[in-house]
Amino acid sequence: MKPSVQKIITKLAKEKENKVELGVVQDFNKIADNFKQGQDRTEKAISDYLKALRDFNDLQQEVKLSYKRAAGLVDGAENAIKDIENLAEKVARQAKELGIDPKTLIDVSIVNKIASLESSIQNFKSNEDMAKRISNV
Repeated sequence: MKPSVQKIITKLAKEKENKVELGVVQDFNKIADNFKQGQDRTEKAISDYLKALRDFNDLQQEVKLSYKRAAGLVDGAENAIKDIENLAEKVARQAKELGIDPKTLIDVSIVNKIASLESSIQNFKSNEDMAKRISNV
């Protein structure tokens, strides 16, 4: 018994259909493999980003607290420096009136400490804008 032409055409069509389906499956598998690799890289990048963001937020809060603490101490230090300078001038005037060397009456090492602190305060103030910008103070 010879197969009919219709049966042959039907069988060929099914084989062709299977070949097309196999190609689609292969394409899908290739894309799926690429997706998996991309997914791993993307998830790692997102994880790194989120960690950096948390670290930045922690550092930003630390800068904010440090700035506020330093700013309060700077105000007090500037007032203390003014008080010391005013009192040192008074002591110097009165000592000269009495004919005494003022350096023998007061601790002159304070001059170096004041100079050091004034330098630190100047450094603080020159970076104040950056600290405010970073910490949103």
